[in-house]
Amino acid sequence: IGFALLSIEKEDGTPSTEISSRMGMEATSLTRTLKTLEDKGLIIRKKNPNDGRGVLIYLTDFGKQMRAQSKETVLQFNDTIRKNISEEKLQNFIEVADIINELISEKKIF
Repeated sequence: IGFALLSIEKEDGTPSTEISSRMGMEATSLTRTLKTLEDKGLIIRKKNPNDGRGVLIYLTDFGKQMRAQSKETVLQFNDTIRKNISEEKLQNFIEVADIINELISEKKIF
């Protein structure tokens, strides 16, 4: 939920297609996530005035509060990681994660 909130613009509406690309999710999975966010009162959906077929996702006031909390949590997490893991080890981890993601996206794994 936190990652989804961080993928939605704080003030301007965000097209759902943009959210799914930011999160690397399939549209069907995003639909379930957005439904959960809506049920919790974190977002509202409005018709896109520039594209009648599309929907813009807006954060509610509660959603903005939870987005700020999520952002703070991510910053604390990153700070703790940087204090405890060397830059070299972090770079190695990122390289390995990138290779794994590439293998998955190329359907060489699963």
